[in-house]
Amino acid sequence: MPFSSLEIFQIEDFDDLSIIQIYPQSETVIELAKNQSSEVYAIAGLPGLDAASSIAIIAETAISALKAVKLLPSGKVGLANSDTLIDASSFYGITVTSTSLPNQTIQVKTQGLLEDSSFNFITNQFVFIDSNGQLTQNQNSSIIMAIGYAISPTKILIKIQTPIIKG
Repeated sequence: MPFSSLEIFQIEDFDDLSIIQIYPQSETVIELAKNQSSEVYAIAGLPGLDAASSIAIIAETAISALKAVKLLPSGKVGLANSDTLIDASSFYGITVTSTSLPNQTIQVKTQGLLEDSSFNFITNQFVFIDSNGQLTQNQNSSIIMAIGYAISPTKILIKIQTPIIKG
């Protein structure tokens, strides 16, 4: 793809971290952008669409906002648990709304930026899930499930990583 047809949207700079949205989607262009700096994250997507939007899905049980959830065989979501490989490998996203009843619609963010004033993360560190679906920066499980990266104390970039089993 010639670079003349490349369009870059929504450039955001956070200290030493840059986030860009690229259209058309191209893994080569994304890798080139990342190779310029280890602190560049490229989100591919169509202009005018939020490449990091939340998705409405049914929750199997009551779930609070800002919890890590997994996709269940039923097509619903439930709380993710970092203690089991099945849960870690079926991680779906982070709830941005809550439900106090089972079988209700909930909004889940699966990628991109998530900001909340209740977050208090250490900038430039990974964010993990714990055994209760909580977001944490402590790796206190037998399975390490990095689901994002803190770009400020109140913002994370959701970027799901492959689970790692501690030996």
